[in-house]
Amino acid sequence: MTDIENDDKKIVPSGPRSLWKHSSKLVSRGLGDLRRAAKDDESPSDNSARVWTDRGLDLFREGQTLEALQNYEKALTIDPLFIEAWELKALMLSALGRQPEAIESYERAIAIDPSRVHLWRLKGELCYELGRFEEAIARHDGALAAYPDETLGWGRRGLALAALGRHEEALHCFERILGIEPDLRWESLSKVWAYKAESLSSLHRYSEAIEACDKVIEFDPDNGQIWHHKGFCLIKLARSEEALVCFERAAHVDLPEVLGWYNMALIHEHSGRVEDAIRSYEQFLATTSSHPDASTARERVQNLKSRTG
Repeated sequence: MTDIENDDKKIVPSGPRSLWKHSSKLVSRGLGDLRRAAKDDESPSDNSARVWTDRGLDLFREGQTLEALQNYEKALTIDPLFIEAWELKALMLSALGRQPEAIESYERAIAIDPSRVHLWRLKGELCYELGRFEEAIARHDGALAAYPDETLGWGRRGLALAALGRHEEALHCFERILGIEPDLRWESLSKVWAYKAESLSSLHRYSEAIEACDKVIEFDPDNGQIWHHKGFCLIKLARSEEALVCFERAAHVDLPEVLGWYNMALIHEHSGRVEDAIRSYEQFLATTSSHPDASTARERVQNLKSRTG
């Protein structure tokens, strides 16, 4: 068994986990949901609260997030049941990086009208962002019960399950997305297949993970991380020469994966190709001298050179 087989940290997550984590995206999505909900809401509301809420929305559009928040708070002092103000307050708090308070505001809005399913989803996304994965799963379960074909909810649920090590359940979520929308635009489809590849490799189903990696490569051939992931899976199946090709590709694509050089060096070293190993280690060090594995690479280079000297 090689060092690579024992070194799971060599698998760099394939990028998608950062997709839905940014508050700016949550705000944009939330405002869209809010406009749709408000359009359908025919119940009367306090005009003064409405005025302060509309002022807040105008301020937010001008980039004055804190001032907008103050207007929503004023609206809620007038009418504590004005749900749009609670939702917009949550969105502003999220944009300001005050996620725990934003979650509390979503909870107040949900208490007023639990039928607004998008509120459950937005709260779930914030829980995920804070690492509160069990809560995130519960919130997305609530939203998916009402809208079982919402792919975004399945994706977020799957990521939360994966973060908890519940990879079989996570895999089901990603496969559900592919079943609902097999014709997603290629960027999204590529990311879902990457999630699936990670889940399969976490379950030690390496042959299937390789097939999933190949689907990602079909859509995104310059994805260095997925080439690296495929190489790792091949190592687990004792197909080191095939893995070497993947690590080499990972190191040379448009978005290079620097660990490709490191793992190429390991394969060369364990195959007795000392000069090739030294060159790959040195290329790794030239690419990133501050990587956690840099000191190990330097030691390996010194040991290899001493053997050939």
